Amino acid sequence: MVVGDLAKPRFGLTPERFEALASEVGSILHCGATIHWGYSYSSLKDSNVGGTREVIRLSCLGGGLPIHHVSSIGVYPFGEVTRELFPEQDDLADGERLQI
Repeated sequence: MVVGDLAKPRFGLTPERFEALASEVGSILHCGATIHWGYSYSSLKDSNVGGTREVIRLSCLGGGLPIHHVSSIGVYPFGEVTRELFPEQDDLADGERLQI
């Protein structure tokens, strides 16, 4: 197990440790995120967008390691929307219907 911080470049690891990790693993299972439906996008961006960017960087360093990404967006917004894409600028105001 490697402990890191999704919000930091290279997960907070040294460049040497990050590169070594890329050569030690065979694939990446990415299910780490900061989740809170009431938080703003900007407060979640570093860990969620930045963390995913670092996962991709790790994959590339490892020669294109397979990435398996798990996301909670599949539960939102209860299947009432017929489109598949949700642009970042969209207002997701109906999130108050989520049971917390």
